[in-house]
Amino acid sequence: IERDSINDIDNLPGFLWQTARNSILNQYRSNATAQKLAQDVSEHFFAEDGTHNDPERVYIGKDDVERITRTLRNMPAIRSRVFLLNRMDGLSHSAIAELVGLSRSAVTKHIARASQEIESAGANL
Repeated sequence: IERDSINDIDNLPGFLWQTARNSILNQYRSNATAQKLAQDVSEHFFAEDGTHNDPERVYIGKDDVERITRTLRNMPAIRSRVFLLNRMDGLSHSAIAELVGLSRSAVTKHIARASQEIESAGANL
């Protein structure tokens, strides 16, 4: 929310509390995303027994990441954001709806459409 002046805030303590809460949640999500990415990379490049995956699997994984990235960049910003909040940050549809200011139904539709677009691009989710 953009404010022209601090005087426009009706409940300053509440505003500061919510701002601090959102900042902490954003940092938590950022850390969780980095951990999830590290885990995903590890799963793509190492087999469950700890050995390296064969080059073909690594190549396919890299190709999938490129297709997903390209597809996410080409879809509406809100759709890719909602999709990433769900898949990378693990947020529920309700939490995403509250965070981005959409209805739960709209969030569900954005995630479904993003998944369809990624699958249509030939990437494995």
